[in-house]
Amino acid sequence: MQHHQLGMDIEQDGEQELCWLINDLTRIMTNEFNRRLRLQGFELSRSQSRILIRLSRQDGQSQTELAESLGMEKAPLGIIIDKMESSGLIERRPDPKDGRRRLVYATPKAIELLPDIDKLTVELAQQALEGLSKVRRMQLSQNLNHMKLNMLRDR
Repeated sequence: MQHHQLGMDIEQDGEQELCWLINDLTRIMTNEFNRRLRLQGFELSRSQSRILIRLSRQDGQSQTELAESLGMEKAPLGIIIDKMESSGLIERRPDPKDGRRRLVYATPKAIELLPDIDKLTVELAQQALEGLSKVRRMQLSQNLNHMKLNMLRDR
């Protein structure tokens, strides 16, 4: 019985270690992305970049839609959007279908930044995935997506 319990502890330690590694990797990549943005003279955070990328794919989203698609809470997102609006990167406009709602749009100033943000993102991904075969990259992507869906399932 004790041998089985020891095996369970080792397995649980491995699972906890995996979760900590994912957390560490996210933090390291976020810090590196922000560092590279600053080196290139951009006054953007990773969160702001993610918002711009999301708007480049579908401009004119509500704050609720943006929060859901980015996996963020509405209140912190609102603070970031306020700051971005002050910087001239986004603008809020009334929804033509419902005047009570306001939609978020990227400005031309923001759209000019997207190629540089995309380039930075590609460089960071290439560095992180260096040495992994296409098959291992695909498996990693599938496994991480599976974990993400597990975490979102009960929302």
